[in-house]
Amino acid sequence: MRENNLIAGINAVPFDIVSAREGEPIRNLGIIISNGERLSPINPYYDALVIYAAQRQSSDQAAYPYRRAAIVRQSSIQSAENIENAIGGFFQILTGGVPAQRTLTNDARHPRSAAGVSDNGRYLYLLAVDGRRAGSIGSTERETAILLYKLGSRDGINFDGGGSTALAMRFTDGNIRTVNTPIHIFPGQERAVAGCIGIRVD
Repeated sequence: MRENNLIAGINAVPFDIVSAREGEPIRNLGIIISNGERLSPINPYYDALVIYAAQRQSSDQAAYPYRRAAIVRQSSIQSAENIENAIGGFFQILTGGVPAQRTLTNDARHPRSAAGVSDNGRYLYLLAVDGRRAGSIGSTERETAILLYKLGSRDGINFDGGGSTALAMRFTDGNIRTVNTPIHIFPGQERAVAGCIGIRVD
């Protein structure tokens, strides 16, 4: 966040090395497209959050470009054409405002990182749920889907969670800090993660 002058950031794509040390080579286990450039290949087993290139709204709305977000199967992404950004996660957990079928039988509780998109794909919601400590037991996939729905999402995706879960923000005093409590081995320690979502206001 500091290097890219961002106002918010959350971890997303799974990866292959678990460590608290920055700078180690890490292989992403899912797609990353940044500014229209593919940086990491698809993982056909999982889903992804895609932000399409800016489009003009219809004539009855304000005439400025906006980007539409959607959750899709990674296997459906054939190229980076018309995609501005995309990031892989695990599975879609909210579909059409209803928790996905897979969430109904998965009762495991973990820290969670997730994202949701509104009905028209106009709004993006980022969510972090703490867990594995006395103050928070985490959430199931279904509970995470319901939280996304309550925020305003129609569709939602579960990102890499557990010890990787970290949501950071830049506050009005300019300082950047996590708004949750990451727990890589012990509370407060951040894991060195790979593909993330960063938010910047131009």
